[in-house]
Amino acid sequence: MGIIAAGGIGKSGLVDAWVQKFKIDYQGLLFGWSFYSQGAHDTQTSSTLFFEAALPFFGYVGEPLTDDTTKGRKLAELLRNQPSILVLDGVEPLQNSVVVDGGRLKDLGLAALLRDVRQHGLNAESLIIVTSRQSLVEFQECENYQPLDLLRLATEDGAALLKHLGVEGLKPELQAAVEAYGGHALALVLLGKLLVEYYEADVNQYERLPILEDNEDIMVGHHAERVMQFYAQQWGVDAPEQCFLNLLGLFDRPMETGALQVLSEQAEIAVPLAGLAKIKWKKMLVRLRKAGLLLEARQDSYDTHPLIRNYFGEQLKTQNPSAWQQAHLVLFEYFQSVPDKKQPDTLQELEPLYRAVKHGCLAGEFQKADKIYFERILRNSNEAYSFKRLGSYSQDLTTIAAFFPESWEKPVSYSLPKETQGWLLLTAPFCLMSLGRLAEAIKTRQISIKIYKELEGWKNVVTASGILVNLFLSIGQLVDAKQIAQQAVKFADVHTNNKFSQMGARVQLAITLHRLGYLELALKQFQAAEKIQYERQSQYPKLYSVQGVWYCLLLLDLATSTVEQETVLKREQTIHQWAEQNDEVNLFPLALHHLIIARSLFALNRIEEAAEEFEQAVNGIRKAGSIMNLPEFLFRERQIPPPPTRF
Repeated sequence: MGIIAAGGIGKSGLVDAWVQKFKIDYQGLLFGWSFYSQGAHDTQTSSTLFFEAALPFFGYVGEPLTDDTTKGRKLAELLRNQPSILVLDGVEPLQNSVVVDGGRLKDLGLAALLRDVRQHGLNAESLIIVTSRQSLVEFQECENYQPLDLLRLATEDGAALLKHLGVEGLKPELQAAVEAYGGHALALVLLGKLLVEYYEADVNQYERLPILEDNEDIMVGHHAERVMQFYAQQWGVDAPEQCFLNLLGLFDRPMETGALQVLSEQAEIAVPLAGLAKIKWKKMLVRLRKAGLLLEARQDSYDTHPLIRNYFGEQLKTQNPSAWQQAHLVLFEYFQSVPDKKQPDTLQELEPLYRAVKHGCLAGEFQKADKIYFERILRNSNEAYSFKRLGSYSQDLTTIAAFFPESWEKPVSYSLPKETQGWLLLTAPFCLMSLGRLAEAIKTRQISIKIYKELEGWKNVVTASGILVNLFLSIGQLVDAKQIAQQAVKFADVHTNNKFSQMGARVQLAITLHRLGYLELALKQFQAAEKIQYERQSQYPKLYSVQGVWYCLLLLDLATSTVEQETVLKREQTIHQWAEQNDEVNLFPLALHHLIIARSLFALNRIEEAAEEFEQAVNGIRKAGSIMNLPEFLFRERQIPPPPTRF
């Protein structure tokens, strides 16, 4: 079931009302999750935390999954095996806009879940309910899909709602109020509660509030904002109610009690709350709930409708930007302190640091936020812990988005050195391409090359060029890939004394020539790269890791006898042992080793051994979470470089 409507029309309320009635007699499992984020359609988010919670809830036991597609498939399988209701509320932050790919889901995990359900169905007593502000393209051709488009409340239903809220008036008067507020459910709920509280429930008093006539404004909830504006003017900026809602507006999710406490103690805007007596605090919360501006409290958090949260957050940002930034700075410092370890090990433990980075950016502390991300989440660019160990491309991309307030092509520039901008322009497309979003990554990659040329940071020019080569190879632009690869070799030789860059550039060119079918030319480039490798690390005379694997692939394609094929296998096994001896933990190269060993064994007709290696390879690349490379593991091979390094 898909429920489609603009913000504030009542999607979540409708689902919740149905669930509360239905769950009394339902014998299966029931799980709900909201992806709403500040009411903004284009806010970057991911399904990472959803799957971390949903998979064990529905019975998954085993090693944590890092590949988003595997997560989606596994959850679909669990839903088929038992009666279940899954509610996915507000998935629009995970969808492309309708002008980009028709509005399809950009989140790989959720897309895999819905695709698997569409193909294989569900348990006979199971149901998935999805709410969104735009159509669900993935389900439109599914026989068992029931879309429900909610444009607005019907006039009679709106009048009945006002009457239910205690508003008094003749039927035509109630209907006139509904029409004036565009049948917008949230606006009518807020209006009804306001009329009862302030105007003795007289429906005709709605005319005292400013009303918008523009239909486009109605759809985005501006009528509801007019009611909120009334309260803001009625309370004044120092009122506890205004203060509390401003605090809620700092978040893109419910506000936990721990964060509220530290804000109450340290945030400038929280001064009216600091000395509030316990009884007055409770009365304030009651008033907010009575007005419809605060949802029923959970044990450890407070929340409101995304449109309400967005309104008061934007009001604070516009009217008192310094206080808005100072409050985010408080949260930046707070979330840094939450993990017990300086460098947490799991995604769940890292979550407060991801949140700290976002609040740091909102506070204008971009360099400090970058330091937290670089040192505590990545653990430096060479280790790239969150990528290599956890395969957290989706979560990292969501976090990095805070440095790109306008678009992926332009990181915030007024507070960051160009070196840091260049690094972010390397890292963001690295995540994008790992998630299969190749088109978005190309322009960003080209800009990063331009910045590093201006800085004469030639090592990173070579690195960025190599990744751009891979992007072009991925979309079949082989000639463009060759041109960039040749330029990278020139940059490395002329402008750097870095042997690793010179070696890596030649490997990129060799891979490109191999793809173009120029095997002998590719061989010469690999041989030149291996010579450089021997000069820089004589204890490891052969190309190893990713570079060595791709050299083995070429040698395997060139092999014309069993002896040559066995030589390739022996070479690959040797560099694989080097990786194990050096505690190589990069999930992608390890998967690649298994893939090439499997290819070699298959060529030697050692089928059973090859099958085992192929299985390890595919499992490994799924664990690595690099979706861009998965098709190559299932069909043929390709290459992706290590994460970008600092200038």
